[in-house]
Amino acid sequence: MQRRGSSGAVLRGKQQQQQQQQQQQQRTTRIPARPLAPPPEPRRRGGACSVCAVCFMRSWVLGVCAGVLLTYALLRTSSIVIGNKEATLNIISTLVPGMNVTNFTVLEDVAGLLGIPADTLLIKQRFSMWAESFGLAEPPVGVLSATTLHEMGYKPHYPIVFIPGIVSTGLELWQGKECAKKYFRQRMWGTLTMMESMLLQSSCWLEHLMLDPETGLDPPEIKLRPANGMEAADYLLPGYWVWARVIEHMAQVGYDTNNMYMFGYDWRLGFPDIERRDSGFSKLKFSVEVLHHATGQKVVIAAHSMGGPLLLHFFNWAESSLGGNGGDSWVNDHVHAVIGIGSTWLGTPKAVSACLSGEMRDTAHFGPLQGYLVDNFFSKAQRRRLFHSWGSIGSLLPVGGNGVWGDDKSAPDDFAGADLNFTAGRTVRFDNGTWMTMDETMNLLQHDPVASRFFRTYSFGGALTPGARDDMRRWGNPLETPLPRARNLTIYCLYGVGKNTERAYHYSSVPTSGGNGGGVMMNTINTHVHAAAGNVTSGVQDTNGDGTVPLVSLGYMCVDGWPNHPELNPSGIRVVTKECA
Repeated sequence: MQRRGSSGAVLRGKQQQQQQQQQQQQRTTRIPARPLAPPPEPRRRGGACSVCAVCFMRSWVLGVCAGVLLTYALLRTSSIVIGNKEATLNIISTLVPGMNVTNFTVLEDVAGLLGIPADTLLIKQRFSMWAESFGLAEPPVGVLSATTLHEMGYKPHYPIVFIPGIVSTGLELWQGKECAKKYFRQRMWGTLTMMESMLLQSSCWLEHLMLDPETGLDPPEIKLRPANGMEAADYLLPGYWVWARVIEHMAQVGYDTNNMYMFGYDWRLGFPDIERRDSGFSKLKFSVEVLHHATGQKVVIAAHSMGGPLLLHFFNWAESSLGGNGGDSWVNDHVHAVIGIGSTWLGTPKAVSACLSGEMRDTAHFGPLQGYLVDNFFSKAQRRRLFHSWGSIGSLLPVGGNGVWGDDKSAPDDFAGADLNFTAGRTVRFDNGTWMTMDETMNLLQHDPVASRFFRTYSFGGALTPGARDDMRRWGNPLETPLPRARNLTIYCLYGVGKNTERAYHYSSVPTSGGNGGGVMMNTINTHVHAAAGNVTSGVQDTNGDGTVPLVSLGYMCVDGWPNHPELNPSGIRVVTKECA
């Protein structure tokens, strides 16, 4: 009992001592009534607040959220999905009267070589396209997995080259301003380093991601260069794979870096500038020739999204005396097949809204909190300036005008029974009841002092142009430049359908000159516009597609343009279309 009492007394004594210490600390750290000096101004957009740790954490948390949301909006790539074959055929048959529907077959599951999903099971009928394109005999009837192909005796035959789409290749810092020097040879685009610089030094990160708006090349004292090797486009962020699963499944068949090549390139650059600044097409041409020579087999080239029109540009460059000077038979001599995966053959309206207001469906569908977080770190005007500085955005603008995308009366991808007041041919609408078709929208951009430079780099016409092979502006436009004379080549078009895909936009005001981004400023998408009859949600009108690219762009050239128009395909190149519906 006495021992317990002693322990209690000691405990009470310690508690009193701690209370006295806390009171003394409060007296010595009490904040004066008036600050001794004005507090420093917090840095709002350029980095974390410098006033206190609480503000820093608040800025960091907001930055994390904004970075994740903006990255999602920028990186959302075309998907291979399951949709409705009959609806797809109806849309395309409207665009292509008299279309032979037997040109279409549905690939219910994607081959394990693509790795979507990782444990995809294949049967003979579903594997035939990939077996043929890679020079493999069709497997026997039965259920297979990609991991068993090599065990069954399948070996690599044709070497393969991967061409990633926009935003897929990592970009490393080789020269930068003082704020970014600690990231030397680290990625300003891709990996967690990108997230760190985006969150903690947003203005610095933005400055380094922009190109010179006049030249389309490096700004003064800044150099970002594409990463090399398979890791250039395997993962964008930890857990966010781009080509990693494809590479993994190819390896399971027996492929490695001796017969696979990843074309890492600076996806911000306009097509001609990929060669002008980095000799990118020279490197690609050399790599194709080396693979052909080393393996004794012609090469298969798999191009995703923007990689499709980039590949068309490259083919023309490789053969032209203005480029690689390989002669008219270079493609036929070195390339066995092309696999277009969700390729933007005719562009995408998503690039229109990015140029007009720095917005897209992904940002328009953000809730109030999400929108605040993104705009607080990267405003619409900043995003617009960023997009305008990237010459690659011009390659994604729709080609063909009203002849492909419809007019103010109708469009080829209007849904059956849709309200004619909501035809997708009215690309941009305004609150005052006016609208612009695709021709009028492109004309607006052409006269914009900032976006007009896209029209000096690319051509957006809809008819075959004499002498197109001598005009590199037309090399990536399949409506203006015919396919190469490569009679032994096969083109496989693989794309998804059945997902809502942005097609037209409702803006809250008519275009005005000037604005924070320079040139024409469209104000903003009116997110309060909703119309079930027109498939309009938050000011964005959807159509059928793969979630990013409308079916008009994905499928027209594959189903009708190349197979049925000899002037666009003078050698009769075989085209096989597989919809993932």
